[in-house]
Amino acid sequence: MLIVKDPLTEALLRANIESSEPVYSELEVKFLKQYAQHAFTAKSIDELLQDEDGRLGINQDIFNIVVRVDFGIYRGGDLEREARRKAGRINPLLEPLGIGAVVVDPDPIHTLYQVKIKGLEALKKTANRNFESALRKRESDEFPEERSELCRIFNDPDLPIFVYGSHFNGNGNGNEIDMAVSPKELTEGMYRRLRGTMDLQRKPELSILIVPRDDVYWFAISDTAAVLTSKSVMINGGLLVPSLNREYMNLLKSHKAASNYRRLRDVLTSGGIESCLDENGRVKIGRVNSYLKAPMFIHQDLTRAMGADLPRQEITQFESLPSRDELVKELTAANLRAYNLLLAYQTSRVKMCFH
Repeated sequence: MLIVKDPLTEALLRANIESSEPVYSELEVKFLKQYAQHAFTAKSIDELLQDEDGRLGINQDIFNIVVRVDFGIYRGGDLEREARRKAGRINPLLEPLGIGAVVVDPDPIHTLYQVKIKGLEALKKTANRNFESALRKRESDEFPEERSELCRIFNDPDLPIFVYGSHFNGNGNGNEIDMAVSPKELTEGMYRRLRGTMDLQRKPELSILIVPRDDVYWFAISDTAAVLTSKSVMINGGLLVPSLNREYMNLLKSHKAASNYRRLRDVLTSGGIESCLDENGRVKIGRVNSYLKAPMFIHQDLTRAMGADLPRQEITQFESLPSRDELVKELTAANLRAYNLLLAYQTSRVKMCFH
C-alpha cells in the first residue's frame, strides 16, 4: 500500500485508482493499526489470536463477507463472478486460521456455500467471548405474507424469523424489508432452491439473511447490527440468543468501522472499480450504493463506540446507471467523507483524554 502524509486529498485518491493497492494517510494507518492489526502490523497469526483486538479485526473482515452471501444468491445474476470474488477475499483470512481454502468450483452455488460455511467456522475462531443466552420468542404479528413465504421456502412453520434494518428502526423508505431466518441447518440444496427466486418487481423488495441454528451464538457476537439479539422484531418462532454487554459491543463497533473503512478504500483501486461493473461493463448500482452508504455506517459505529456524536456525512445514492467518471467521483467523495469522520473521531478522542 502507499502511505502519504495528511491531509488526504481528492487528487491523491484519484491518482491511485489505477494501482492494485490502496493509498492511506498516516492518520488512517494509525487508526487501522489498532483495529485492523492483521492487515497493518507484522504480528503473527498466533499473536493476533491471543489478543482480542487482533482477533476482532479478522472477525469483522470475515463477517463483512459472510453476511452478504445469501442476498446475492437470492437475487441471482452473475454468480460465477461473485463466487470467484468472494473466495478470493475470504481465502487469505481462512488459511492462517487453519481452515482450508475455498476451492472455486465451476458450480458457483457450491463455491458460495463453502464461503458461507467456512466463514461461519472462522467467526467461531475469532469471536472468543462467553455470554449468557436468553430465549427470544415471537413478538409481533406484522408481515404475515412475508412470514408465510419464508416458512414455505424453508419448509418449517416454526422457523425463527426477524425483521431488522430500516423497517425496525422506523427509517424505512418502503423499498426493502430486511429479514433474517435461522433454519436448523443450511444446506447446499437450500441455496439451489433459493437461487434467483427474488421477485425483482415486488415492492418493497424482500432481502434474506440465513443464520444456521448451530452458528447463532458466533454470528450474534460478531454482528454490530445486533440483528438476532436486540435491533429487530421477531415475527415467528423462538431462538436462544446471547445477551451482549455494551462494553463488548462498543469494542466490536470500532473494528466494524475499520473493516468498512478498508472496504470503502479498496474500491478505489483497479480491482475495486472492476468489481463495480458487470460482465458487460455496466455499473452494478446495488453494489455501488452499498459502498456509498459506508460513511453512514462508519459514523454510526464510531459515534456509538466513543459515546460522542460525530458530524453526520451526506450520503449519495444512484438511481440510474452512472458513467465511469460519475462512479469514480462519488466513490472518491465517499472516501473523503469517511476520512473527515476519522479526523473528527481522533480530535474528539484527544479532547476526551483531557477531560
